[in-house]
Amino acid sequence: MKGSELIAEEISQLKNSLNKLTGIANSLLELFTNVELMDKPQVMDMLKVSDSTYKRLVKDEVLKPMKLLGGDRFYKKDVLDALELSRKKGKL
Repeated sequence: MKGSELIAEEISQLKNSLNKLTGIANSLLELFTNVELMDKPQVMDMLKVSDSTYKRLVKDEVLKPMKLLGGDRFYKKDVLDALELSRKKGKL
């Protein structure tokens, strides 16, 4: 192959790789855009628990918050999963 053909082949491979990465990035963006976050008061309200119970649930790792600036945040799905697990165990 000539030098220009090699360069054209490399450019084609790079373009394919970039297209794959763009697809992956778009999938991740869609995934994280559709994720609902909850803060501490919303979780306490949903679970109908007091502040001390909330703290115990976090301490016991029943609830696993993301520690972000401005307070704890939870994925709504994780809270619902924890609630269902606790109901099955008879704890909440």
